[in-house]
Amino acid sequence: MERAVMDAAEGVLTRAWGRPVRLAVGETEGLSGRTHVHRARVTKGQGDAPGSVIVKQPRSWDGAVYDPNRAGGPASTFLSEWAALELLTEVAGDAPVGPRFYGGDRAAGVMVMEDLGAGSRLDHALLGDDRGVAERTLTALMATLGRMHASTVAQAGRYAELRERLGPVVKGEVVHTMRSTRAKWLRDPLTRLDFRPTRGFHAELRALRSRWNELGDAHAYVHFDPCPDNCHWVDGDLRLLDLESGKLAPWAVDGSYPRIHFPTCWCVNRMPEPVWRAAEAAYRTELARGWPQADDDARFHEQMVGACAFWACQSGLMLAQRALDDDWEWGIARVRQRITMRFDLLAETCDEFGMMPATGDTARRLAEQLRRQWPESEDMPLYPAFRADANNGAG
Repeated sequence: MERAVMDAAEGVLTRAWGRPVRLAVGETEGLSGRTHVHRARVTKGQGDAPGSVIVKQPRSWDGAVYDPNRAGGPASTFLSEWAALELLTEVAGDAPVGPRFYGGDRAAGVMVMEDLGAGSRLDHALLGDDRGVAERTLTALMATLGRMHASTVAQAGRYAELRERLGPVVKGEVVHTMRSTRAKWLRDPLTRLDFRPTRGFHAELRALRSRWNELGDAHAYVHFDPCPDNCHWVDGDLRLLDLESGKLAPWAVDGSYPRIHFPTCWCVNRMPEPVWRAAEAAYRTELARGWPQADDDARFHEQMVGACAFWACQSGLMLAQRALDDDWEWGIARVRQRITMRFDLLAETCDEFGMMPATGDTARRLAEQLRRQWPESEDMPLYPAFRADANNGAG
């Protein structure tokens, strides 16, 4: 960590804690080799302060320069996470869902947060051999997300205020915007496949877009990337990490993650249905504490179907870009496996809840045709944690 970054972090903590603070470079364990995230030891000013903190800088791609006075670029994700941590710290009470936010230096591009240590994560559990640990960790993740959404579903205005106070934003950065082109991503590959969506498919997606793009009572602060490696255990609680992609959106963007199987993550295999259903139930229970409509099956199911359609069409982007011509490995699965699995899961969800029938029928038929098109592509395997039971005939 550069001296200027250390100086800025010390200034942040000195202002936050009301006494001089000095830091020293700490151990890097648990930071996954990321050069923009640092652990620092508190060497002066401890008192009741923690022994270490995490110092985070903007992440840069392709040489882009951090400029907090310009919309987009590295400032976008950095300041969005800053606003999210500030909001979640405000509403946390005694049950934080992520790192507590200590403060930041906007001009220097430095923020300081609670050090959660190097706890075990959900990806460790799913790739391990203990089904019970995997189930408990997944259920804990979804319960944490449910608590986050319950505590922020009435905080749309506060999040927008915090983010916009930090600097200019691009469209869709504060409140999620479903682009009209999402269904159009499929048009070229579907033409090549000589595949026609079921009548009503595009109308259903237009209606979904209209519902989602109007800020409503189902909007909460949403992580948008709650993957198995973006959480870990801290003293018996599963806490969330890396809120760089978060924004206001329908809660089901996150709430559908077990059902649609982690759409933004490298760590994707299948889960037994009872496992993801138990996690979804835990999520719904926590969500209902702040969004009582979660107890209304029609409202809850409508949101879940819409989210599954959103993520399945997101997988369709990969189909439009490369997957018809090429298959490649992403993490622990291949891209074609992901695409067919997500269309299957969407079809099953539409059928289960009796909603968006044209979308469900389109997804089912498309998955079937893609399997014929890709005979060499195997079905998605179970996560390692569940394979032993499956081989023994357990569900």
